[in-house]
Amino acid sequence: VLFRSCHSSVINSCALELCGINNFGPANPTGGIIDRALPVPAMTDKSIVLAMPQLGEPTGVLRENAMLLAAECRKATWKVSDSDLSAAYLEAANELLAHGITSCFSMLSLDYDNIKEFEFLQNRNPNGNLVRMRSVVNASEINELVAFKDRYYNDGSVQAPHNFGSDFLRFGAVKICSDGSLGSRTAAMLDPYGDVEEGDQASSCPCGTLLCSTEELCADIVKVASAGLQCCTHAIGDRACQVIQDGYEIANTNIDVKALRFRIEHCQHIASLEEVDRYRATGTIPSVQPCHLLFDGDHMAKRLGSRRVGLSYAIRSMLSRGVRPVFGTDWMVAPICPISNMLAAIQRQPIKFAKSDGNAQEDLPVWSPDERISVEEALCAYTSDAAHGMFMEDRIGRIEVGYFADFTILDGNPFSLLTSPALETTEMGTQRPLGGLTVVATIVGGVPRYVAEGYEYLLQGL
Repeated sequence: VLFRSCHSSVINSCALELCGINNFGPANPTGGIIDRALPVPAMTDKSIVLAMPQLGEPTGVLRENAMLLAAECRKATWKVSDSDLSAAYLEAANELLAHGITSCFSMLSLDYDNIKEFEFLQNRNPNGNLVRMRSVVNASEINELVAFKDRYYNDGSVQAPHNFGSDFLRFGAVKICSDGSLGSRTAAMLDPYGDVEEGDQASSCPCGTLLCSTEELCADIVKVASAGLQCCTHAIGDRACQVIQDGYEIANTNIDVKALRFRIEHCQHIASLEEVDRYRATGTIPSVQPCHLLFDGDHMAKRLGSRRVGLSYAIRSMLSRGVRPVFGTDWMVAPICPISNMLAAIQRQPIKFAKSDGNAQEDLPVWSPDERISVEEALCAYTSDAAHGMFMEDRIGRIEVGYFADFTILDGNPFSLLTSPALETTEMGTQRPLGGLTVVATIVGGVPRYVAEGYEYLLQGL
């Protein structure tokens, strides 16, 4: 099974058979698409059906909720041991540290049981983890999260439901998914995509798709708010972002969602700048991954049109209207490197890729240059503002007396290198061209957790 951006997957004929997907069914699930070849009509003779009508041969491509058919089959046959989890944790943590990341917001496991993951992380010593982590659960797992809190954090200390745990392991957030992705053309838009052609599998949903009804989404949001938890909702398309903010405002009528710091994960495309004013009123935090614009620039003009392109990744407009977005890398969907993410927000220069004929692609225009931000603003979105988004602004995100000694050492000055005009058309390659910066050491809680070869001398005395 090959997953693309967690919104589509490709499975082979053997997997299709195991999942029970064939010419006759199943039909597309709500919020999902099973890509098929053209359907084959039923054969009849004197009104007697000799062959069942066929939906069309499945191509192996599953989009959004259709992927659950493969996921459930995989979970039934794939058992994960504690040693597997330990190896996966160490590999992921070391990868984060090598890129200068000291804290992360883990946005829902696709392959494991989330509560079992919590149990594993808790039992391996929550204060001995290599990076600080805040983790989420599904809306269906709220009761299990409450039980987990009562089981491990019942020592009488006052810990709010939306923010409990240790300094290295925090809980209290719930992830909801509202739509798909732009690459799969399943992000829910108010108007049709500009590059959907007749016969294209996406033509059945020319505006993308919500993964469930607006009523179900709003009900889940109110459920999260009523439990006193932080709501983190995946929304990429302008329709999805609008629907989710509607739900946040409904929840806000009886509950102060500002205190719970509700987030919109991705918030890539908005219907108008007035949407940003709505975010400010409810304290909604846009959690944006600017690195996606590096890879989307070669096809977005046709897919979205100039008006919608101008309302994509509207980071400068958010800041100008008093809304402070937080940044993340969206790893493993996108590259883990924070430097490339900041570079994307600062320069907004999409990457040139080689064409299928091997020739270089022509220069791509800067994506909405008026939405570029400064190096300082990009750093804040990745540090102090990101810490606020995970309820840790009083202890991380700044190099300051009274804060944990979490910091990253680079081999250059980001205030000069990240704004170098010579880097505007740099192609994706090694880590170094992405802003001309390399991480040489990562310190967490005063402990060196990563040191690049040749830079050991920097840590003498620590």
